[in-house]
Amino acid sequence: MAEEILFIETNQAGNGVMAMRAARRLGYRCHFVTNSLEAYRGMADHPAETADEVSIVDTYDITKLLQFGSGRKAAAVMAFDDFRAVQAAILADHLGIKSGPSYHALINVRFKDRMRERLRGTRHHVRFSKHALDSEFENDIGYPCVVKPVDGSGSVGVRICDDEADFLDAVAYLRSQRNKISIGAYRIDHLVIEEVVPGDEYSAEMVWDVAGSRWHLVGVTKTYLSPLPHRVELGHLFPYPLPPAIEERVTHELRDVLELLGLRGTIVHLEFRLDGETIKVIEINARPAGGRIAQLTRAARGIDLTELQVMAHVGLAAERLGAGDSSDRLAGVRFFVPERPGVVKSITMPPVTDPLIVDTGTVRLPVSLSTVNDNDARIAYAIATGSSAPEVEARLARYVDMIRDER
Repeated sequence: MAEEILFIETNQAGNGVMAMRAARRLGYRCHFVTNSLEAYRGMADHPAETADEVSIVDTYDITKLLQFGSGRKAAAVMAFDDFRAVQAAILADHLGIKSGPSYHALINVRFKDRMRERLRGTRHHVRFSKHALDSEFENDIGYPCVVKPVDGSGSVGVRICDDEADFLDAVAYLRSQRNKISIGAYRIDHLVIEEVVPGDEYSAEMVWDVAGSRWHLVGVTKTYLSPLPHRVELGHLFPYPLPPAIEERVTHELRDVLELLGLRGTIVHLEFRLDGETIKVIEINARPAGGRIAQLTRAARGIDLTELQVMAHVGLAAERLGAGDSSDRLAGVRFFVPERPGVVKSITMPPVTDPLIVDTGTVRLPVSLSTVNDNDARIAYAIATGSSAPEVEARLARYVDMIRDER
């Protein structure tokens, strides 16, 4: 029987399903482990239809995962959201798997205060402080500052604060969302206050090069953010054509960061800001990028980030580590965000008449939005290709501006 890979849940963009398909192409058997299959009802590509086997386990509870894994043999354990990555790595360690990331390193990137602490005293340092939401505290960083949950995801609760009124509003909001439901049950207990890092926002899609024993830059993604004070990611463009000297410097600096954090053996979506020649890390996610970026890398360059993730986790040297095809094609995604919170019953998507609009879709409806100020409010999207950034941006704007939500 073929070796088995355990897949701990997937995200709604379907990265786990894409990884299972890649694993099967590589000759592995796919075992999908989930809290509930009901969470995936309505997905175009249901994970149960791709997996060779499905098991129902509380994937938030590491003790139940360890009990489930006891006595099993697996080539890798993989997760696709920030809320299960550490559990997957602990289970892999429990099973004696030597490849893939260590849970010690994943904790360093999962918790924003730990990442900042590990980078303290280096050229990558950003001033920060950590506070318990149950305690009384003041802004000890100054203005402007960023307030965010210490272990959040998807820009939930992230806010730029220009003064004390903004700061008090941001803290009050996080306290009101103590039991925010994101991917699953998730309690916000601590926040971090960080200095605002200037510059334009990008992300680096990087994979561990097993053969070369170093991090390889697959490409740089440009991120388009909502107006202040919130930071909703409204779109992405891949690959963003940075000048070669700047891209080389970005690669060098980000490799140094990942080395300081002890991370290897996986793929990362690393958000950073570029201000002239100054590069500062914002956040690191040890998984393929969300926000449909994995689809952009395939559409633009034929690169499957989930396949590279599988190969890194099982310790295989990838043949072409992000080289992809040599075309000048770019791919972008733009999201539709409603103007106000509430229950959206349906979405009217315009007909696709442009052949370079390569994909469109919506979340499962109806959907209830408590806020439109985080990534959970991105309820529809379009993906397009083109030969330049302005061309792709204009194509997406024309289409997404015609999307309508109905209450």
